[in-house]
Amino acid sequence: MENNAEYERALAVYESTYGESDAGQRAEILLELTARLRSITSVQPQNSDAFHLLGLCWYQLPNVSAETQRQAEDAFRSCLAIDPAHQYANLFLGHVLFDTMRYEEADERFAEIDPDFFAARAQQWRVVKNDELRLCCRLETETASVTFHEVDRLCQRYETDPEVEFIDPREIVLCLVDLDMRGVLPRKTLQNYASRVLAMLNATDNLGVNYLQEPITRLRKIAGN
Repeated sequence: MENNAEYERALAVYESTYGESDAGQRAEILLELTARLRSITSVQPQNSDAFHLLGLCWYQLPNVSAETQRQAEDAFRSCLAIDPAHQYANLFLGHVLFDTMRYEEADERFAEIDPDFFAARAQQWRVVKNDELRLCCRLETETASVTFHEVDRLCQRYETDPEVEFIDPREIVLCLVDLDMRGVLPRKTLQNYASRVLAMLNATDNLGVNYLQEPITRLRKIAGN
């Protein structure tokens, strides 16, 4: 069908943006794709993958705003209204909700993720990242229920799983800094968490990640280093 072919062409264009280093050029391509995908979904209102791809285009725009987040959320929800078990839509809707600090809702989305689905697609790193995000959701909403063992277990996975060598454990770093600013954890508990995460960052060569330098500096202060 021509409409399916049009979706496949849109998908190929989206995938071509992975290596685009020019943010302006990437934004232009993604915005053009949103128009094409809206045309596809207007003709194929049951095409869940087209709605998901539309959400990805909005989500991946370089300049994030309340409007791009709203558009991405609407598209992912449209996908899930058609296919509630759509793994990628559940995952990325969770990301949008997490980014907009709706942690309880985000955790509900992340709970829908089937680890075997991503492991079968050689995307075990998504499972680890999903678990990191779920831990952060709990730290933000039910702080006292989290134990050092859970933080340690996440750190061990980053230290030992070769599938996660190319991703940064940014969420746990930013989460601990946020908890420090809010003063919702006993100081000693927060120091223990910060010390363990810093050890993990050192073991995984992530202490030098450029965009994490400020929060890592704050993490060191929390740990008393």
